Amino acid sequence: MNCCITAETQTTSVYTFYYSTGTPLEYGIYNMDGTFTTLITYDETEFQYLDGGSSIINETEMEYTVRGRDEDYILRLITVDLSTGNIKYSPYVVDAAWELQYSCVQNKIFGVWAGDGSVHVVSTDKITGEKTIVGTYPEIEEVTPFTSSLDPLNDHYLFRGKDLSGNKKTYVVNLSDGELLYEHPLSEGLNWRFNCNDEKFYGVYDDAGVFYFASMDAISGVLTTITTLPEMELVSGVFSVLLPDEELYITRGEHSDNNIYTYNIDVTSGTFTTFPADENMLEPETLMCCSAIDEASSNAVELPGVNIYPDPVFETMHVKLAIPVAQNAVYSITNSIGQTVVSQTPIITLSQVSINTTQLSPGIYYFVVSGNKTTYSKAFVKM
Repeated sequence: MNCCITAETQTTSVYTFYYSTGTPLEYGIYNMDGTFTTLITYDETEFQYLDGGSSIINETEMEYTVRGRDEDYILRLITVDLSTGNIKYSPYVVDAAWELQYSCVQNKIFGVWAGDGSVHVVSTDKITGEKTIVGTYPEIEEVTPFTSSLDPLNDHYLFRGKDLSGNKKTYVVNLSDGELLYEHPLSEGLNWRFNCNDEKFYGVYDDAGVFYFASMDAISGVLTTITTLPEMELVSGVFSVLLPDEELYITRGEHSDNNIYTYNIDVTSGTFTTFPADENMLEPETLMCCSAIDEASSNAVELPGVNIYPDPVFETMHVKLAIPVAQNAVYSITNSIGQTVVSQTPIITLSQVSINTTQLSPGIYYFVVSGNKTTYSKAFVKM
């Protein structure tokens, strides 16, 4: 079948690696027609193999980080320039974190680590490879590969695993303090990807051997089945990506003929097309919500003469107004995609406002003042 989006209409670049036995590892662009455009071929002494299932794009620095190995099969945390593929950092790592995700709120790489027998969420330094434990979870026995994702708007890290009784669950961790926020009895599901347009995760799960494409609410854990994938008999754990601008989810699966096919799925309608996959392409990544947050921030009309402190905000936000405001002025708080999270409230004291922000999840927000038919906003970060 033909692909649902052609290379000519592709607006979002998907970066990936290409590896075929006996040839050097390559880095480049995955095109929507299933072809690969090479940007760089690596010297095998530096970078020869991928250590699957752990790759991220740092949207702040425009870098791609992945676990990889050199010709001596030594594990490294390899960071390359996103647009060229040139290696920037490649520290040796022992018991490295995996299931990597990038937090644009903190500009850090996070993952899971269980090298000492306990399950931890850790941050990882891309230059040195050193780990810093963010949270430890004695109630979790193991982590399932290819199941992590990240909600960059709220800085929540999601992964699947088993509790001490062997029950399969999905766990959601607040990266600002390591708190385990939610655990859902979701037994299956791979390749979850966050869509910043509707703040839901999308992925593939199976039930009694039948595969489905679904969305998931991270807070409630509720799955909403979008479509059935009747020909899929096995989903690939090393190839999935969601393109927010195209509202397109791409993954791969095996059919009964033992061949691998690429699935291009419309996340809204659930309609999809398939075509034979090139199995040599691995670890696709693209720019996600950090770009949307940056764009929203750059397009905001900043409120002059306003000081928000502390910066970042923790429990209480203080706003000092050094400008005159209308007698009927009100303030509100919106999130990074324009949704109101604190409804309009009259500004009683015209010089200063104190707001309890404990109900807000970590992320980027806007303090908005409206009055006399004029609206201004001031960005702030909640930790």
